[in-house]
Amino acid sequence: MPEPDDFRVLVATDGSTHARAAIATARTLLWPADTRVRAVVARRSRWSPLRRRAVDALRGHFERVAAGAGRTLRRTWPNADATVVDALPVDAILAEARRFRAKLIVLGWRGYGPMARLFMGSVSRGVVRHALCPVLVVRRRCDIRT
Repeated sequence: MPEPDDFRVLVATDGSTHARAAIATARTLLWPADTRVRAVVARRSRWSPLRRRAVDALRGHFERVAAGAGRTLRRTWPNADATVVDALPVDAILAEARRFRAKLIVLGWRGYGPMARLFMGSVSRGVVRHALCPVLVVRRRCDIRT
């Protein structure tokens, strides 16, 4: 399969403050003119199975997060899109990065302490460890244009 001519950036989001900071930071960086951007939202969580009504409510939430991320990214990249992937966050992000042929993954970092990470893991750490492309992990919004 030939390499894409455009630069592809995958932005992972869950709608959190740190994920929104990652989107905002991605929008402020200077990218090649032919950059394509996609947002990805992971639908599945470790806390399944949930009751049917709760699962339906969560599906709607993830669709709204993806739609919002797509709208925000289209302010900078008119051809940006967003997708929801039904997998655990690390798996969803890495799989979508491969499908999209991303040259860079951008995601937020909540910065839980060591005890919370011990029990909950770290999405950003898992993505950094297993990604086949560079990963930009954002803690707070960074606006380099100002």
